[in-house]
Amino acid sequence: MKSIQVALAQIFLGLFVVCAGVPAIAQALWKYTDKDGKVTYADRPPREGETAVRVNIDTTKPLTPPKADPKASTAASGVDARLKARVAVQEQYRQKLEAAREELDRAKQALEAGKEVGEGDTTVIVGRGEGGKPSGANVVNRTPAYEERIATLEAAVASAVARLAAAEKDFREKASE
Repeated sequence: MKSIQVALAQIFLGLFVVCAGVPAIAQALWKYTDKDGKVTYADRPPREGETAVRVNIDTTKPLTPPKADPKASTAASGVDARLKARVAVQEQYRQKLEAAREELDRAKQALEAGKEVGEGDTTVIVGRGEGGKPSGANVVNRTPAYEERIATLEAAVASAVARLAAAEKDFREKASE
C-alpha cells in the first residue's frame, strides 16, 4: 500500500514538473509582415521561404492593463463635449428641416382643398342665339374671389418650397460642420 502511494506521488511529481515547463514553451509567438505591411502574429514558426521574427513573452510578469492617463481622460471628455454639442446642432437643424417639410405638406393640402369649387365660386354666362333665346352654349367662369384664393394658396406653397430648400441647405452645410 505504501509503495503504491509512493509510486503515485512520484507520478504526480513527474507530471507536475513536465506540465510546469509547457507554458513557457507555448508562449513563443512569431510576427509576420506581408508585402503590404500587414502584421500577423502566429504560434507556429515560419516555413521555409517565410521571414518572421520570434516574439518572446515574459510569463513571469502578470499581464496588467496600462494605467489610465488623466490627461487622456480630460481630452476624451473634451471630445465628448464637442461631440454632444455637434449632435445637438444636428438635431436642431433636423427639427427645422422636418418642420419645413410639414409646412410644405400642409400648404399643398390647403391648395388641393382650395381648388374644390364651392357655391359662389362660379358664374354662368348663358349663351344666346338669334332673337335672344338661350342657345344652350353656356360658359362657366370662376369668380375673381376663387382665382384670388387659388393664387394665395399657390404663393403659400411656393413660399413653403423656398423655406424647405433653405432648411435643406442649412442642414447640409451647418449640421455637418
